Amino acid sequence: MATALDFLLVGTPGWEVVARVRDLPARDMGPLREALPWIEEADEVVEGPGGSAVVTATHLARLGRSVAVLGALGDDEPGRRVARWLALRGVLLPCPPSEGRATKRTAVLVHRDSGRVAFFAEVPRRMAPPPRIEDLAPDVRGPGTWVHLDHLSPLAEAVVQGPLAGASLDLHDPPRRAPSLARLRRLLPRLNLVQIRRSALEGLAPWLEDPQRTSLSGPNPANPAAGPCPGLPAGPRPEGSSLEDLARALARQGPLVVVTEGHRGARWFHADGSSGSIPPSPVPRLVDPTGAGDAFAAVLIDGLSQGLPPSRTGARAAQAAARACTLLGPWGPSPISTP
Repeated sequence: MATALDFLLVGTPGWEVVARVRDLPARDMGPLREALPWIEEADEVVEGPGGSAVVTATHLARLGRSVAVLGALGDDEPGRRVARWLALRGVLLPCPPSEGRATKRTAVLVHRDSGRVAFFAEVPRRMAPPPRIEDLAPDVRGPGTWVHLDHLSPLAEAVVQGPLAGASLDLHDPPRRAPSLARLRRLLPRLNLVQIRRSALEGLAPWLEDPQRTSLSGPNPANPAAGPCPGLPAGPRPEGSSLEDLARALARQGPLVVVTEGHRGARWFHADGSSGSIPPSPVPRLVDPTGAGDAFAAVLIDGLSQGLPPSRTGARAAQAAARACTLLGPWGPSPISTP
């Protein structure tokens, strides 16, 4: 590789089946086998690589950027499919699939009328381990590379060390265990952006309101008298800090914070106290919302890497998210460019 990549995405690739169905199972997540009867009776089925990092990388490649995905991939048939699919779209895999190991498989059921979704997964016993940072060639990343993380892990923390163009985290769920919460604390000063779902931000409330807390599950080891804190549900909070208070508390730790709220759009908060709204873009016909956040992230970090302000690149990201909702599967049409 002659020059460092524009973007390096860190996550867990997998092979995903997306099915448009007449009705959904009673529960909205579970083992993959529970989705099979619904897939067999589906109106439409598509397949492709799964995982937030992979989908975001695909959109960035469509924007003409040099992109690679770093994650656990086996050399089984699903892993080979992922590798071929990415290669055809110009997305690199800097570490080869793990010999004799398996790849994660997932299924998403999308209700044909409402767009509601249910997620199912199979994590194989001999799943491929994450790559080691020592196995990453030194010319893969450099001062011109933006690193984007779709989860918290030792690998993610190691990759953002050293000079980079920027670093971002897409936080889907709050890190409830003490090691992950500690990792988030260490990562925040190194990040330029945290894209976070509203529900995840509200789940972080106990820690943002009490920085001495070391875990979001069970009693607080730093203050056992505080009792258990299972996190907070999505929606208006009956008491405590407002959503804006929580976002500003997170932003004060370093990164630009963009809180995504689905069909309500998004809001951004900067450490200097500035903030703004990102209105949602109209969706002509909702088919499948599962890839909207990844399309949003791709255009957002592409614009930020070029120095665009969050309001401008956020508006384009909202358009990309809306376009991604119009086709079945998270891969969607080409995103809106960021000139």
